[in-house]
Amino acid sequence: MCVRWAIFLPGHRPVTAAAPGRSLVGQAWRYAATGVANTAFGLSVIVALHIWGQIGVTVANATGYLFGLLLSYVLNRNWTFAHGGSARKTLPRYLALVLGAFGVNLLMINCLQAAEVAYLPAQLAGTCVYSLLVFLGARSVVFRPPRQPQ
Repeated sequence: MCVRWAIFLPGHRPVTAAAPGRSLVGQAWRYAATGVANTAFGLSVIVALHIWGQIGVTVANATGYLFGLLLSYVLNRNWTFAHGGSARKTLPRYLALVLGAFGVNLLMINCLQAAEVAYLPAQLAGTCVYSLLVFLGARSVVFRPPRQPQ
């Protein structure tokens, strides 16, 4: 299970010894680890910009979320799903997937709160649905393995 890390560039293909993460369980664990990594990285950027860089909260958060999202894309493309397809095609699809899942997340939280579910359980439910939608969408649409000729 060897992956050489490289910053994604248009046309870059991940180099793998044996396409890691092809099993559902392996991909799920890699996806979870990627989520932890991009959350920690994004939060670090936010804190560094706001506390040390004296940048406003909104700009610091927007920047941190952007960096976390890009790290998520790179790790999911190259490690979780070991996808060798074009970044020009997969990046816009990934961004659309995340945006759509975020919309479902917000809708779910608002609907649950309208049904008088407390905020924290509603947020946790929305986060779980968001994570599941992004995982399944990334696996089956964005980073789907190429079809084998028959």
